Parts: sequence; C-alpha cells; structure tokens
Amino acid sequence: MSSLVQSSEVQAKLKSAFDLVRTYALDKELLEQMETLESEGFNRQDHTGVCSRLTEELAGSIASQGDACVEDHVFTDVEMFESWSTSTSITHITSTSTRHAKHETVRDVLSGHAHLQGGRATLSSILRNPTSDAVLLNKRQATLRQLQQNKPLIASLSTTFSKMSALEPDVMWAFREPGEEADALYGMVYFQSWFLKGFNASSNCLTAFALQRILLSPLIGILTPLVYIVFPYLVLRYHGLPIGFVAYLRMLYRSFSLAGNMMTHGTGTSWVQYLSCGFSLLFYFQSLFSSFEVSRTLTTVIRIICNKMNNVHEFMHLACEAHRSTAAAGVDFTGAWVQPGFVTPAKVDFQGPALQPFNLLSNFGTALKAFREFDMTKNMCIVQWAYLADAVLAIEVARCSLGFCYTTFSSSTRTTFIADSLWHPCLVDVVKNSVNLTEQNMILTGPNAGGKSTLLKSILIAALLSQSTCIAPCASLELTPFRLIRSQINVPDCKGSQSLFEAEMLRCKESLDKLRDLDKGGRKALIVMDEIFSSTNVVEGIAGAYAVAKALAALPHAVTIISTHFAYLCKLAKDSGGRYGNYKMQVSISDGGDITYPYTLSRGISKQYIALDLLRKNGFDAGILEDAIAVRSRLTEGSEKNKCKHDKRGVEGEDKLIES
Repeated sequence: MSSLVQSSEVQAKLKSAFDLVRTYALDKELLEQMETLESEGFNRQDHTGVCSRLTEELAGSIASQGDACVEDHVFTDVEMFESWSTSTSITHITSTSTRHAKHETVRDVLSGHAHLQGGRATLSSILRNPTSDAVLLNKRQATLRQLQQNKPLIASLSTTFSKMSALEPDVMWAFREPGEEADALYGMVYFQSWFLKGFNASSNCLTAFALQRILLSPLIGILTPLVYIVFPYLVLRYHGLPIGFVAYLRMLYRSFSLAGNMMTHGTGTSWVQYLSCGFSLLFYFQSLFSSFEVSRTLTTVIRIICNKMNNVHEFMHLACEAHRSTAAAGVDFTGAWVQPGFVTPAKVDFQGPALQPFNLLSNFGTALKAFREFDMTKNMCIVQWAYLADAVLAIEVARCSLGFCYTTFSSSTRTTFIADSLWHPCLVDVVKNSVNLTEQNMILTGPNAGGKSTLLKSILIAALLSQSTCIAPCASLELTPFRLIRSQINVPDCKGSQSLFEAEMLRCKESLDKLRDLDKGGRKALIVMDEIFSSTNVVEGIAGAYAVAKALAALPHAVTIISTHFAYLCKLAKDSGGRYGNYKMQVSISDGGDITYPYTLSRGISKQYIALDLLRKNGFDAGILEDAIAVRSRLTEGSEKNKCKHDKRGVEGEDKLIES
C-alpha cells in the first residue's frame, strides 16, 4: 500500500512539474506572435487608412485641376457626401433624400457604379473639386464620349475592375504601414544574419530554407531519441558483436537501473529517478512541441505571403492589361482629370512574375522574394491609374444607367442655366422640372413641403456634377461654368455665441463680399438661398431679405435663386428692372381638404397657406387648430386691407406682379 501511495505522489509531482515547466519554458514570444497571426485583425485589416494613403497624391493632383470656389457648407446643403439624417452636426432639418430616397447622398448615386474602394475614394475627390475651366471640362467630357462610343471597352473594363475588386484587399495589405509584430513574423521566412542575407535574393534558397524549418527540423526532433538508441546498436553490429536488438534494449534498461541504484545507494527506485526521467521526457516533448509550433507558424506565414502576393501580382497585371486596352482604343483617363505628367504610360508597367497559390511542392520562394522586393513607390502609380480609371468609368456607366445628360458648357458672356427635365438624383419617384435662367434670377414661393428645397438642391447638384463629372440629372443642361457656387439652405447656429439669424446674416455678407470680388474678373457665380431670414421676426425678416435680394440683383454676373414665404419679395420682379422672375410650386387641395403635391414649377406667386392643414394631418388637438385658424383669418383680412391702402399709393396687388 505504501508503495502505491508513493507512486501516486510521484506522479502528482511529475504532473505539477510538467505544467510548471510548460508555462515558463515555452517560447512566449512565439506563442504571442502565433496569437497575432491567427487573430482576425492581422488577416483582415482596416483598409481605410491604407486607401487614404494610396489616393492622397491622386486626390492632390485632382484638386490642382479644380478652381471653382465651393465651400464645404454647399456640399453639406445638398447632401453630397453626408446625409442630414446621419450627420451628427445637423439635427434640426429633415433630409430631403430620406423621404422616398433611393440613395442617401449624391456620391452614393455615382459611387455605386465603381468597383474598387480606391475608385470610390477617387470619385469623391473629383466631386469635391469642381472646376470652372470650360476647356478642361470639355476634355473630360470627350473622354466620357469616347467610352460611350466603345461599348465593348466598357464591358471589358467593367469585367476587369470587377475581378480586381476581389484582389484589392490584398493590395491594401501590400501597401500597409509596417508593424513590428507582423514584420517579426515575416522575418521568420528570410535569412537574418548579415553574412547570409544575400541568399534572400534567391528564390531557390528561400524555398530550401523554409522547407528545412518546416519539415526537416521537426523530423530531426522526432528522430533524435531514436538515433541515440539505434546508432550505438549499429556500431556494435558493425564491430561484429553478435547481439539481438531485444537483448540490446534489455541491456540498456539494466544499465539505467544500475545507474539508479548507484544514485540511491542500492535502496531501489526513488523519486530522483522518476524526476530525472520525467524531466527528460518533458524537455524532449517541449522541444518537439516548439519545433512543430515553429513549423506551423512558418507554414501559415508563408501561405499568407504567397497567396496575397499572388493576388497582388494578378491585380497589377490586370491593371496593366486594362491600361493597354484603353491606350489601344485611344482613351486617356489621365489627361483631363489629373495634373499633366502625374501618371504616364511608362509608369503603368509591371514586370513582376506570375505567381501561384501556396504549395509546399512548388517553388514558393518566388513569392517570398517578390514580397521582399515589392517596390511601393513604383507600383503605386499602377494602383492610382486603376483607381482613376475606375472612377471615370463609373461616371459614364452611371450616366448611361440613370439617364443623365452630358452638360453643354456655354461660352456666352451671359450667365446661363437652362435645364430641361431636371430632377433630384437621390429620389425614387422623381418629378422633373425645367428651369431657364438666362441673366435672370428667381424668386420661388410655395407652401410648406411643396418641393421648393428639393428643387434648389437639384439645381445646385446639377451645377456641381456638371463642373466635376460633366454630367447632370437632366434631359439637357446648358450653363456657363460658375467660378463661385454658394448656398444658404442649412445654416447652423453656434450655441452660446451666435444666433441663427446672425449666422444667416454672416453667410449673406460673405456671399456679397465674394461676389463683389468676383465681379472684378468677370467670372460667373451661382447663389442659392432657401427661406432667407426666416429665423427672425416677419417685419425685419422681410426688410432684410428684400435688401439682400435687391443687392444681388445688381450683380449681373451672378444667378441668384431665392425661395421664400415672404410674398413681399415678389415685388422685386418690378423693383429690380426685370432681374428677378417670380416662380411658384403649388399644392392641390381637394374639396374634402386632402392635399396632394405635384412638385411642379410654374411662373407666378403662390398664395397658398397649408401649414395648419399639416398640423391637422399630424394629429394636433382640434382646439389648438381652431385658435390657429381664427388668428390666421384675422391676419389675412388685415393683409387685404393693407394691400388696398398700398394700391391707392400706386403699388399694384400681388396678382399684378405675376409675369405672363
């Protein structure tokens, strides 16, 4: 019984010792690197930063072509890049594009036709940098028309870029910023000693070096104990000693037992023998385990490098193939879209070998060598060309599929904006309107929710798209390229320092100052204001809006569009000498009080009041509505009386202000 107890105690001690040694004796750095390698973050990185770095120079070259003055608030007003419904800084205005919207932003309308993440980023750069250079815009449009006339080229490029989109994450990986942990893992597959680094230039040496560590090292670890046992037996047999292998093993066992008795002074097997045996086995299996872990890690690292570099090389070859096909068709994606010389045909040339997915039986050292010698600076030009080509192709494909038109850029000295069947590109059920503003501005009236703001945004979007992509959501559009585009649709106040009216006032002042500076060079401007000065009392709001609108009318190089609920502003049609035209967007009200919205633009002045009907539609208390209607009636009656008094002084009523 005592011997059994002693044996169980020895086994427990051995197990405890084994766990302790395993915890502290294994290569912790290796285990940490393995965890890094197998983690999702290593193999599926956030490519946003890499994409920004790849397109940064390209965006700068595109920006150098854009000379139009368009501030960020204009893009915000039309939801070019960010929807009001998702913006954290805009909370008090309802997004037009979220009502029956197909796309949240204007960028989404076009970028959905791009295949590459970098292509979408490049398209954003094009949209963000409009130009007023009619010559440059016509060159861009010529490229689009060349694509339009070559449908097979469009199909071929679309197929190529679609294939490249599946490979793009690995291209991002190849252009990533170096990381210490990842680089330490990648360094496992290369010669590190200074006198051996020359072998890294040989694919065969890299393959042999990797196979030695993947296969030979673990095999040696397994066979070493057997060699220690078998080799002496072979020596004995070689010298002619007639001993069988079983007898040889018995002799070894007796030798071990005899050595143990000598250590314990002949008292029998003790815990020292067990401990010695246990530690021998422990270190053997620890070494074996470490060898297999190194082999497994190395295999994983090489597989990642080989498979990713295979995809990177395929991406590069596809990009060069696309470049050759466009060059053969006479299509140049660089001439009018980026700074001259930024991407030249000589730079879009990749000489890397065709690689294969990882296989232990192949010469995978070719991929390892390609990874080590990958030239980011040289190959970045190829990627940038692919991104630019994908963005330009997306513009033409979007134009075809969405029914957009090519914009005609007028060389007339008159400010011109003539749009036939204009619509908002983000909406599903669109209503198309025609707008003709040739040296004449617009005062737009109409009830709430009648479509005024959507029309203003549509005009701005058409101008911005025309001066960046040369297309517009119209049946046809003719405009003089605007050097300055300003808007006043969403004017946020500054909490604690600036009221909403002050913010509106400052925006108006900025517009007037910029317009006066612009007039010195004879350049054109587009100014859009939605419900100007509606944030203050009616009397001063009307007075301020009238004065600003009249000042804008005195600037012939600007097209000004103002929407308002102040009918008094419609007097500007006469007071400005015909520089303003009155337009309206009416609603239809049935005998039962139901309201429908045709969203159509027509000449004239709107006198409809439906705000209280909207309150009723949204469930306001009947008593509140009755009081509101009574007050409205008194106000409108007073307005009619005042109108008669003004008529006696020679001022015509609003009906007489409507232009035929």
